[in-house]
Amino acid sequence: MPFAFMGLALLISLIGFVISLLSVWLLQDEQIFTSYLEYLPQILASFVEGALLSAAAVLLLSRSYLERHAIAGFARPRQLLALFFGMALVLSLGLGFVAGQVLSQLLSRAYEWFESPTLAQLLVSEPINLLLFVLDTLLPLWLSLHLLRRHAVPGAAHTVRRWEPALVFALCFAVCYLKLVSLLPEQLFFYDSTWIYSLFLLAGLLHTALVFAAAWSALPVQLRQCNPGRLILASLLCLLLWLLAFVLVAVAIALYTLSGNELFSEALLALPGLGLLALLWPLTRLSLRWVYRPQAA
Repeated sequence: MPFAFMGLALLISLIGFVISLLSVWLLQDEQIFTSYLEYLPQILASFVEGALLSAAAVLLLSRSYLERHAIAGFARPRQLLALFFGMALVLSLGLGFVAGQVLSQLLSRAYEWFESPTLAQLLVSEPINLLLFVLDTLLPLWLSLHLLRRHAVPGAAHTVRRWEPALVFALCFAVCYLKLVSLLPEQLFFYDSTWIYSLFLLAGLLHTALVFAAAWSALPVQLRQCNPGRLILASLLCLLLWLLAFVLVAVAIALYTLSGNELFSEALLALPGLGLLALLWPLTRLSLRWVYRPQAA
């Protein structure tokens, strides 16, 4: 059941993205559509971030609801899924259209007030997007589960296979990683091309795959329960430790170059990157052991 909800959340995100693309293509003039294509990498990265956030949140909320209320399943699962899909789709499209109009006006003024696109996004765009996410994704899911709870089949939840918490852990890491990338100021990039976001996206997929593999190898084959709250905290701890290591490496490289030393080759910059990538393996296992503390079934 939780993965059915997750699939529907991904489908709703895809429908919203396709409708947005078609509206710009068919309803706007050629200049706006050309500008839209120029920023397509950032738009795709934002879409992937939003889709992964919806998938992770829906999976976590549904699994947490089932475990908290000791629900083994539902007698009418199709009715429950249809109710969630209908409410979430209508709210997503309706609120998305209204919020898009309001947000464009607020952002234009915020750019003048703060004189920083990153600060305007952080203080204006992010809170509004978070509110929309709660209203068009989390609220429909909770309402669907609550309204049809009378059709729930009581009983202990089934044991959880290790790939589910490993997937949740990796999704939480990926969402946080992509959110941090989207908030980076453009002045930090030395590339005169928007496709740098595509490289960050590909790097994020590589990091996420490694985190998933590390979490899968560290967890028991069967767990008593998923325990979503501890999974989120463990994923955040892993990300914070990794970011701390990333900052330390970046500072060390900057101090080395500012002191008058020159790198032998730009290819040597790949070595710290590979080291940071490999560091995700022990950090994932460490955070799971410290915070999640999995219990075998």
